Amino acid sequence: GNASQIPAGSLLYQTADGAGLAKLFVIENPNTAPAFRPSGSACYADALAAVTYNGGFAFDAAGNIIYGMAEMRPVGFSLFGRIMALVNTNGDQMIGPGEANTLVSDPHLDDGLTDLAVSNEGRVFYSSNSATVWAFALPADLLTGTATPAPFVRTDAAYISAVRFDFPGRTFAAGSTGTTARLY
Repeated sequence: GNASQIPAGSLLYQTADGAGLAKLFVIENPNTAPAFRPSGSACYADALAAVTYNGGFAFDAAGNIIYGMAEMRPVGFSLFGRIMALVNTNGDQMIGPGEANTLVSDPHLDDGLTDLAVSNEGRVFYSSNSATVWAFALPADLLTGTATPAPFVRTDAAYISAVRFDFPGRTFAAGSTGTTARLY
């Protein structure tokens, strides 16, 4: 019932083969009759010329997928990354041509990308191969817009591997009262 047309209770996972192919898989009925959706294939695949690593994925409040990946350039072996919006405009089982848009890339992801989380208000928080957690607001049009990240918090860690909300459906707005989400 969400914008991505992924049945409730499905399992999603992300792969990156280190040889230029990143994929997002959906498995329906993982506990009873597991099956890939679509049959025998990935929901989304992104073929790149670079070496790829997982960068995380999350859903916005409408159910669109925000998808990250890290890439290593063959020349100089430097990392960079991309954060994309995957919008299932035709309601089928795959994210195809015209249904993916790069929201953020170089120079804002020169340290790569390790994970991301999306708040109920449409703010993306991501970690990279650095001590900083970055944030940006999703654009109004996910398939044409872009975003400019800014530091959200700087830590003394050498590397931050994951960012997650305990309850993504709760507010994370500054100054909110009542039951709110926490970012870990």
